[in-house]
Amino acid sequence: MLDSLPEAGLDEAAVVIGDLFRTAESLRSEAKRCLVEAVGYYLLCGEALKNQKLSLKHGEWLEWLQEKAAVLGFGDRTARLLMRAAKKWKSTSDLTPDEAAVINREMWNNNRADGGRGGGSTDWGTPPDEIGRIHKVMGGIGLDPCSSEKAQETVKAKRYFSKAEDGLRQDWTADSLFMNPPYARGEMEPFVDKFLEEWLAGKIGQATVLTDNRTETDWWHKLAAHAAAFVLPKGRVKFKKDFNPDWNGQPHVGQTIFYFGSSVKRFVAVYQELGIICRGGKWVEERRPARPRLAA
Repeated sequence: MLDSLPEAGLDEAAVVIGDLFRTAESLRSEAKRCLVEAVGYYLLCGEALKNQKLSLKHGEWLEWLQEKAAVLGFGDRTARLLMRAAKKWKSTSDLTPDEAAVINREMWNNNRADGGRGGGSTDWGTPPDEIGRIHKVMGGIGLDPCSSEKAQETVKAKRYFSKAEDGLRQDWTADSLFMNPPYARGEMEPFVDKFLEEWLAGKIGQATVLTDNRTETDWWHKLAAHAAAFVLPKGRVKFKKDFNPDWNGQPHVGQTIFYFGSSVKRFVAVYQELGIICRGGKWVEERRPARPRLAA
């Protein structure tokens, strides 16, 4: 485009450059207007999806999404993001372009700093010592819903779903479940929502969920609100990135280990020395020597 600038004089060049700039500004203004409209339609879509889900019986939702995917133009993951957005924001014609841009970024999880284990890679293997504690608390792992054949060399779950099988589309009925969810953008919250949906439906006997310490996120607070107990370890879990036993991944943030079930005393006993535990909304005191009394 710049090759077409006239060589006759600076005035003519200024005219061309000015025209290019004004065209760009016009297109940008149009793009902002279109984004406002697009966000409004996304939110309407999410609201309609919420109503459709409410009209179906338990267990019919995912089947309906799968059957209608070709008509809808999207699948379960996009549906979850749209419904989450509709829950947080209401469709309105009063949105400013800046507000629409913020909603659009957050809606599609494009505004989260990588910080911990995000940024694209989902293959962060849980180390053997952590898996050992989880087995000790639950007496074994019946299901790992987001895993791989390589990960199972350590996890040793009775059943697991690989990325190709897409655990979000599967039934999670299990006596015990362990989940170290994927951390790429847009992956975490769908797995948390799926887990809580299955847990609250009574399809999981007990569960341990390992996540980064993202206390600023909605999904962390959802887990904390429903967990029987959780621990904030003093150090960071040394994950095995891409399941390489020689590569100890040290995330930039700490972790939270959530427990769901009736073996809370066992959970506390196993994790008591590793960090601070919250049980039933109250912090469990660490074992420490009694404070000496001051001499009179």
